[in-house]
Amino acid sequence: AAAAAAAAAGGEGRAEETRRREEKRRDDKKEDERRKEEKKKRRKEEERIRRRREEEKAKKIVSEDDLPIARQVATLREGSQDEQTQAALVLGILATASPENQAAIVRAGAVAQLVQLLKGDAPEARGQAAVALRALAANNTYNKVAIVRAGAIPPLIRLLKEEPVEVQEVAAGALQTLAETNNQVEIAQAGAIVPLVALLKDERPGVREEAAGALVILALNTDNQVAIAQVGAVPLLVDLLKDESAEVREQAAAALRNLAAENADNQAAIARAGAFSPLADLLKDDLPGVREEALAALRNLAGAGGEEAVRDAATAAGDAIREAAAAASPSPAPPPSRRPARKDAAAAKANAEARLGAL
Repeated sequence: AAAAAAAAAGGEGRAEETRRREEKRRDDKKEDERRKEEKKKRRKEEERIRRRREEEKAKKIVSEDDLPIARQVATLREGSQDEQTQAALVLGILATASPENQAAIVRAGAVAQLVQLLKGDAPEARGQAAVALRALAANNTYNKVAIVRAGAIPPLIRLLKEEPVEVQEVAAGALQTLAETNNQVEIAQAGAIVPLVALLKDERPGVREEAAGALVILALNTDNQVAIAQVGAVPLLVDLLKDESAEVREQAAAALRNLAAENADNQAAIARAGAFSPLADLLKDDLPGVREEALAALRNLAGAGGEEAVRDAATAAGDAIREAAAAASPSPAPPPSRRPARKDAAAAKANAEARLGAL
């Protein structure tokens, strides 16, 4: 009996020791995760502070009238690598200030120099050049045409594949802006679709948003609709309908809307990927833009014919569509669709090309 009691006590002791070891392992693992998270937060904060300091320094330079745009462009041509990076930053800030600055920067010859900087050796310089080009192209058809004609598309696409994620994000945004002026085919043929679809899986919301936004514009072209679906974009976009970021959800819904437009094969693929349920859920989203794009996507899908899967899913979504239409709230009207009118875009591009030819 004494031996049995001793054995039982020994077993309990070993079990207690095992339990303590397990608890220590769990505690150590939690501590390691906490330290990694703190380290990640510190790095992110350090990067934010560094960027803010650079922007403040650039703003001080801009505020001094003794450094005109022409001198910044000259620095792009003749300066050191650091000076060129700084000049690109300054020009990007100036370009966002006014349309007049956008025009003056292009007239000064900055576009060719910025495109050359995209092809250089320094990642930071390439990133600042991409930011500046996007700022020059924003809401300016003439500048978009000038940037495309200067050869910006191939190096921007290379940035999607080879650069740190921050540079990939700005490159995707620049391509999205350039695609808005009827350059969808040229951008797709240069190889943009595959890396953009790959970026839909990135862990950073900003990257996912820019990649999906670029696909929204590229999908305005019927050949691109097919190419985007063929490389596996549809299930990724359906997953993004449930993204934590509202901006990503909006762009994903808009991309599916454009992929489904008058394309029965894509409509069937989107239905098979299970898009109807998350799209219907987005009809109750807090943001008007998300609701608008989700409703438009559902309408494109509900109008499909031929594929039985699409018809069944469209029927299931009909109630959600009618409910959204009937319950339209007096909230502010959603922003205009990011899908431009093809006729207007083509006319604007032709006009800009004529102006460039006369320059």
